[in-house]
Amino acid sequence: MRAERDGTIALALVTRRRRAGEWVGYAVTAQQHGYFRASGGASVLEAADGVEPEWAERWIVRGDAATYMELDPREPLDAALAEDLERLAHDFADEWVWFAAAPSRTPRSSASATRTTGSRSPANLRAAKLRTC
Repeated sequence: MRAERDGTIALALVTRRRRAGEWVGYAVTAQQHGYFRASGGASVLEAADGVEPEWAERWIVRGDAATYMELDPREPLDAALAEDLERLAHDFADEWVWFAAAPSRTPRSSASATRTTGSRSPANLRAAKLRTC
């Protein structure tokens, strides 16, 4: 995780091993978010753009070279993987991130966070979590 002093997210991500040779994760910046999967001993990296549960991009690594491709047509995530990624993202966001567009849990939560961190980007780290880093 990397954030500016005001709580603006430069990059935050969470990963977990799904099965042997496969890692899945969720990445978020102040402006974008998406899912990813690394498989084949990290020789293939796939990414979704955060809009639909489908792979939008793929990198294939062979030796010292990497090949990038935008997937057209995009490839849908299987239902179990989509559910795993959704749960991973929500658990991470519930603990670490507040979204300016989301309804506040308490009437003062986003205003308080803005006063505490000075930030009001679309996605921000929770002020309480910033103090623990």
